[in-house]
Amino acid sequence: MHSRTNATQLLTVLATLSTLVVTASAWGQDPPKKNKQSKLVTKALKKVERQLLSYSPEKARTFLEPVMEEKDPRVNAALGQILILEKDYQGASEKLKAASKKSDDPLILVALGDAQAYAKNKGQAQSSYQKAAKEAEALLAKDPTKTKARLALGVSQQRLKRYDEAISNLTRAKSGNPSNPRISFELGMTKLLQGDNQAAFDHLSSAIELYSGYAYAYYYRGLAADKVGRKDITANDMDRFLILAPDAPEATKASRILAAVRP
Repeated sequence: MHSRTNATQLLTVLATLSTLVVTASAWGQDPPKKNKQSKLVTKALKKVERQLLSYSPEKARTFLEPVMEEKDPRVNAALGQILILEKDYQGASEKLKAASKKSDDPLILVALGDAQAYAKNKGQAQSSYQKAAKEAEALLAKDPTKTKARLALGVSQQRLKRYDEAISNLTRAKSGNPSNPRISFELGMTKLLQGDNQAAFDHLSSAIELYSGYAYAYYYRGLAADKVGRKDITANDMDRFLILAPDAPEATKASRILAAVRP
């Protein structure tokens, strides 16, 4: 079929899309020591988060600019996400690496691995994913209810092709935070990688219901929809993806798919 994408290709493109959404559960929260500056950063990052999900790096920069000088690892992490959208993978890796050294949030290490993978530094990416999984497991050993750590573990396992483990941890993360679109998205992506297209479609639909501006959720739901015979939804989703992310690496393929399925 024209939209066929194998598991290896999906893992490669996950490098760009997942870094757009790590803010959803990681950087929208205050660091342990709350003060006026940290609250300002939190407020700014909530706005940045939505722009990253919607593939709008220019708007994301605008919202980050007022807190750019703050010495908060979340600022470097958010800037790393923006740089990935701007295709500055080396700069993104540097910012994310700096953030990871000053934060115990394993999702930042996942994002670092994604940036490295997108830059085709496979060995470095694998190392970052393994480190993220190890740190997430350490956090969960102390407190199994930490949803953010559970999410980080599930996503790390997905990147490491440990799909059954990833599904288990992502499902538990969703139980702890059902309103987080990132979790539904990652569940959908993992199911797509496993070849369970109907389940992938359902989880990605859930992500879109939770946030209607989720650019990559439309793209991958469109692929899943095509594989389960819902070409009407494929056409709608590819059209929506191209409106939201016309400059995305997948835009050319989305245009071809749209032309093929549109009546």
